[in-house]
Amino acid sequence: MTALPIGVCVRVSELRKRGISDLRAYMADADNELVCRRGRVFITTAGRTEVFAYPASEWANPAVVVGSCTLEEALRKYRVHLDAMLGDPARLERFKLLASKRTLGCYCQPGAPCHRDLIIAKLRAITTVNGGGGGGGGAGDESDTTSEPLKLC
Repeated sequence: MTALPIGVCVRVSELRKRGISDLRAYMADADNELVCRRGRVFITTAGRTEVFAYPASEWANPAVVVGSCTLEEALRKYRVHLDAMLGDPARLERFKLLASKRTLGCYCQPGAPCHRDLIIAKLRAITTVNGGGGGGGGAGDESDTTSEPLKLC
């Protein structure tokens, strides 16, 4: 089986430990995939600071850990959300492309539970079911995109 991507933290302090200067450089490498909600960061190069805005990933976790919503609840909701999304054949094919990435990045702390771990586990399940190469089925649930939208925390 081909090696699956690893989950990484994309906070600048963590990126620099990997020899990557900033989020823009991380995203410029086609082997990396950012899997979080949209946002912006400040990047300073040669004494000049600029705002770098990045788009939301299709694979971002829409459930936010806030108030009474725990991390465990947000991850449970993401698992349901991901299974529902992968009921769409076109989306499932896009999801399978993540298996070819080297890293999946999010802002969660290194070693902390994160939705990127659920993505990697689902990729592992799909590639195992399909003999390691992508192609046809294995998404798990039979949900479709007409199901009730995810209720956020």
